[in-house]
Amino acid sequence: MMTIREIAELAGVSPATVSLVLNDKDGVSVETRQRVRTFLEESGYHQKRSYNRTDRKSIRFIKYKDKGLLVEHNGEFITRVIDGIEDGARSAGINLKITNVTSDNLERMIEEINAEQDDGIIFLGTEYRAEDSDFLKKLTAPVVVVDNEMRNQSFDAVVMNNENAVFSAVSYLKSLGHTRIGHIRSEYVTDNFHAREVGFLRAMQEENLPVNSADTYYVQPDLDTSYEMLLKYAEDRRDFPTAFFADNDILAVGALRAFRQAGKRVPDDISVIGMDDLMLASISEPLLTTLKIHKKTMGKMAVSRLMDKIFEGDQTVLKVLVDAELVVRDSTGPHAGKSTEQSDVKL
Repeated sequence: MMTIREIAELAGVSPATVSLVLNDKDGVSVETRQRVRTFLEESGYHQKRSYNRTDRKSIRFIKYKDKGLLVEHNGEFITRVIDGIEDGARSAGINLKITNVTSDNLERMIEEINAEQDDGIIFLGTEYRAEDSDFLKKLTAPVVVVDNEMRNQSFDAVVMNNENAVFSAVSYLKSLGHTRIGHIRSEYVTDNFHAREVGFLRAMQEENLPVNSADTYYVQPDLDTSYEMLLKYAEDRRDFPTAFFADNDILAVGALRAFRQAGKRVPDDISVIGMDDLMLASISEPLLTTLKIHKKTMGKMAVSRLMDKIFEGDQTVLKVLVDAELVVRDSTGPHAGKSTEQSDVKL
C-alpha cells in the first residue's frame, strides 16, 4: 500500500493536505479534496487509525521552543513534565514519541507530524505565542497543550493555577506583616508570566496593599543576567520593599544573590518568594520559600485528557488548572519594622 507522502506527490499536494482529507478536516478546497480522494481510492489506501482500546496507540510530545529563554534555562521543569507524560503513557500502555520543534521550523514539522498519523499530541506551550495558533489548528490528531492555558482558544490545556498561586504568596507575605511587596518580573512575556502578573495585582488589591510601579523590576529570565540586573537595581535604589514575589525560582535565586552582594540580609531586611520549587530552591543561600508546581502531575493529567479525546471522542474543550503548594523555607520572615519612605526613582 502506498504511503501518505507518495499519495501527496501524485496529487501534487503536501502530506498535511492528505491528512486533512483523511480526517475530514477543514482547510482543503472541494476540488483538491476530490482529487486527493481519487488518488486514495485508486491506491487502495485505507485509514489505519482506530479507537479500539485493545489496540496499542501512539502519541507524540512536541517540545516546542520559540526563543529558548525558558525551555533551555528551565530544563528541570520541562524534564519533570516529560517524566509525568512518560509515566502516564506507560500506565496507559501507549507508545510515546518526542519531537523537538522550533518557531523557525514549526510549519514544516507540522506537515511531517501529520503524515505520521499519531493518535494524539501533547504540545509544550511554555513559549507558545498566540500568533502561532493557526499552525496548531493544522494538526490533524487530537491535541492537549501543557503549561499554557490557551486563553480564548479552543484547545484543551493542563497548566498550573498561576493566579491562585501568586495570591497565596502575597497573602502569606502579608500575614508576616509585609505591606510593601514588590514584583520581580520576566522581560520575556509568556502566558504563565502574564497570569502571574494578573494574580499579583488581584492579590494586592484584595489584600488592600498599595501597588507601586517603581517596585516592579523587569529582568531577563536567566540566572546570571537576572542577578546582574537586580544587583544594579539594589545598588541604585535608596529604599526597597520589604518583600518580593519573583516570577520563578531562577529570578528569585538571582535576587538572593544580588541582595546579598548589595549588603541586604534575607530575610531580615527583605523576604523573597519564588515559584516552581526547582532543585535550585532547596540548595540556595538562604533556602528559598517557593510555590511548588506539581510538574509530573501536569504531565500525567495531559495524557489522561488525551486518552479521553482519543478513546471516547470527547470534543469538549477543558482547561485543567493544577494548584500549587506553598513551601516555606528560610528566605521569608516577619517584617522587622516599617519600610522607609518610597523613592521617586522610576525603573
